[in-house]
Amino acid sequence: MEVLETIEVPVRWMSIEPLSFDIAPLLEDSPLQWAVIGAATNGAKAYQPQAEWVENVLRVLDSQGTKVFFKGNLEWDEWREEFPEVNLVEAW
Repeated sequence: MEVLETIEVPVRWMSIEPLSFDIAPLLEDSPLQWAVIGAATNGAKAYQPQAEWVENVLRVLDSQGTKVFFKGNLEWDEWREEFPEVNLVEAW
């Protein structure tokens, strides 16, 4: 995360796919503007993350204002397809 803070890009984002452990503590105070969250897949079979892991990462990301996008393989009641707001003209 320290390196990500130093990189000048329009959107700082991370793919958390598969969500295979409780990554929330590592994301506290992160510079992320967007996170993509998904389950693990093996062909047609999806292996869902523990609900606690999803809840924890959403709590941390929401508290930071990070937008969240769920991959289609994640089973979750409150679906999210959020995108960061970026003015690409000003960003570059």
